[in-house]
Amino acid sequence: MRQSRHRTATIPRLDRLDTKPGCGPGYNHKIPASIMTPDSVDTRIGRLEFFDGFPTEATTRTVYDNLDFLRGVEVFLNFVPVASLECMRLGNEAMGVTETSPTGTS
Repeated sequence: MRQSRHRTATIPRLDRLDTKPGCGPGYNHKIPASIMTPDSVDTRIGRLEFFDGFPTEATTRTVYDNLDFLRGVEVFLNFVPVASLECMRLGNEAMGVTETSPTGTS
């Protein structure tokens, strides 16, 4: 009987690897909790939830809704000076200044 010249490699299973107490599978150092992404975070826009460091669909929707709201506020605030200038123009028109001149009088 012929013997095979090929040897089979043994691949260790990850669930059987020895780890230090308090460490996750495959890790030999404890990962500090301060750098881990928490499962949920309470914010002023509500509770944001994560799974394996990624936001859930509801969290993503909430964050994009908040960004839309903030963009609306930004547009409003950017147009306050324009509204102020229009009020100044209407005030001048009410006083009889209909054409502009270097001194602002007609």
